[in-house]
Amino acid sequence: MLVQNIQHLPHGYQILGVALIGAAVAMAAYGLSEMGLLDVAATFATCFVLTFGRLAFSFKKPTEGSDFAQTRTFISNLAAEYKEFTRTRAVLGKALIALVSALLFIALRWTTGLLHGR
Repeated sequence: MLVQNIQHLPHGYQILGVALIGAAVAMAAYGLSEMGLLDVAATFATCFVLTFGRLAFSFKKPTEGSDFAQTRTFISNLAAEYKEFTRTRAVLGKALIALVSALLFIALRWTTGLLHGR
């Protein structure tokens, strides 16, 4: 329901929402760095920026070889479905997807660090 409502927002509100999400990421990164977690802050901000950039702008697909053709086809189909899903989202939806992706990445990184005793 939220995703459908985001799709129909005027463009100005979408840009404002993206700016607010970007500011929230910057504030969270600043807060984390002030707490002495500079590596987590940098990773979080970088993950958000790269994910949002990948979703908002299109990049060239790498060339295909003959190795692992069936596996590559399966992964390509999954990637194509996800790309179609994200392509039809508005820019605010892409920013929210990037934010959730960055949060999940940080949670996974933190969990992995705990498992390794760091």
